[in-house]
Amino acid sequence: MMDMTEARAAIDAADRELAALFLRRMEAVRAIAEEKRAKGLPILDPAREAEKLDRAAEWFSDEALRPYFLDLLRETMRVSRDYQRALLGREEDAV
Repeated sequence: MMDMTEARAAIDAADRELAALFLRRMEAVRAIAEEKRAKGLPILDPAREAEKLDRAAEWFSDEALRPYFLDLLRETMRVSRDYQRALLGREEDAV
């Protein structure tokens, strides 16, 4: 079992990995925003988000932590929509 110092170091390492993954995700979000701009598509695609959450639930094997992971993913999708709104100068679909 880790002591608090080791656990905090593990959290810091995981957070660094999350930061790198977040940057990678937001690069893809930027590309999607540009395609939505070109095609005149709305920012929010509820069917896509529901499908994504359903698939993500299958990826996560720890049943006790699954709801928290899905909350994290929902929040990540909300942040992604906010970023798209900022990139596109839109207010529609604001939630």
